[in-house]
Amino acid sequence: MKRKSIAFIIIAAMLLTMASFSLTFADTAAPGKAVVKSAKAKTASKKTGKANVTIKWKKQKGISSYQIYLKRLDGDWKCVKTVGSKKTSAKIKAYVGKNYVQVRAIKKVGDQSLAGPFSNAKTFKVKAKMTLQKYLKKHGSQRKALEKAATDNGTALQIRDNDLIYIYDLAKNIDASAITPALVAELDQELTRQSSTFINAAKALNRGCGIGGCRVIAKYVHNGSPVLIREFY
Repeated sequence: MKRKSIAFIIIAAMLLTMASFSLTFADTAAPGKAVVKSAKAKTASKKTGKANVTIKWKKQKGISSYQIYLKRLDGDWKCVKTVGSKKTSAKIKAYVGKNYVQVRAIKKVGDQSLAGPFSNAKTFKVKAKMTLQKYLKKHGSQRKALEKAATDNGTALQIRDNDLIYIYDLAKNIDASAITPALVAELDQELTRQSSTFINAAKALNRGCGIGGCRVIAKYVHNGSPVLIREFY
């Protein structure tokens, strides 16, 4: 009888240990991958170049909050909003053109914040009644002046939505084998040195055309393949 009692105590202790381990593992496991259901944008304001966008996602259990990340075409990912665990939708603002949105869940465990995997990027486009592209189509002389200035500086010019894009083709001067991390870093430093010029150009477009949200983008490419892209607002 005594052996059976000891055996029962050992088994009970093992079961309690396993249950405690399972609970601890569950508490410290990161949230699952988020799923974005939809992203719907309204027409952008001409003054700001931004539009209200409603993002919806699937609810997850046992999490603390959701983070919403936004990226413009040729831009960088930025966290634009954090909402509570009970939310399954949020309103954000996005600029004219093609945009991408991602959501991830956050779970707090003690002093730690565990982040789940990002959802697949959801694509949406913000439209506007007037954009820089439409404006310059109507004002051909201004477009030609911009194109000439770009050509004089050895770049190609592309106008897309509210973006003025300067394209530097490195293939004119170097082989692909010469594109090293050191060269890319040097090019990035050069764009940093010129950043005030690009920013002032974007501001001048906003004022001169009366259209909000204009930006200047500088691209280094090699036979069409991107090497470095920087955006300036």
